[in-house]
Amino acid sequence: MSHAKRTKVRRAAGLWGLALLMGASMGLPARADELPPPLEAKLLLSILPYDQSLPPGDPLRVAVLYAPGNSESERVADQIVSTVAKSGDRPLKDRGVKAVKLAIGSGADGLETLKAGGYGVALIAPGLLDRAGAIAQATRQSGILTVGGSAQYTRSGVVLGLASEDDEPKIYVNAEAARQTGITFPSGFLSLAESVQ
Repeated sequence: MSHAKRTKVRRAAGLWGLALLMGASMGLPARADELPPPLEAKLLLSILPYDQSLPPGDPLRVAVLYAPGNSESERVADQIVSTVAKSGDRPLKDRGVKAVKLAIGSGADGLETLKAGGYGVALIAPGLLDRAGAIAQATRQSGILTVGGSAQYTRSGVVLGLASEDDEPKIYVNAEAARQTGITFPSGFLSLAESVQ
């Protein structure tokens, strides 16, 4: 089998796996539209190979943004970082993934650290919806994929929203934000997501 054909087969298998993961039944989340943090992290890890703009290289750095002083935000960030760490050196375009927590307060310090930190992805924990627009704006020129926990995040300019609807995972995509950030996804992936403006 040729390399091109193997790549197509792997992508098709990945899309089927993603579709099965999206159909997985879940436990009760803290909010009606919120995914349990481990499932949110696993769904993100399943989606990342579809971001066609991720360059190969060192391990992909994922900043898990949280609101300092917000116990729910910090708990979710800890669980996501832990789930990514337990995934091991999951290959992603010939590299692993490393998640770290990054506090985003009301000032610009956390956003400047995010832009300068060499991150490829910013996953936004609960408690930062009011900062989602500023986070999205700050990450656009750096090409950082932004991911939030609901469709509300994508309406604020975040590229992807990962949420729950009728007890099943749901992916939201803000295509305009993706375009402005330089992020591209294949049509097969986009067919699994709901477009949000």
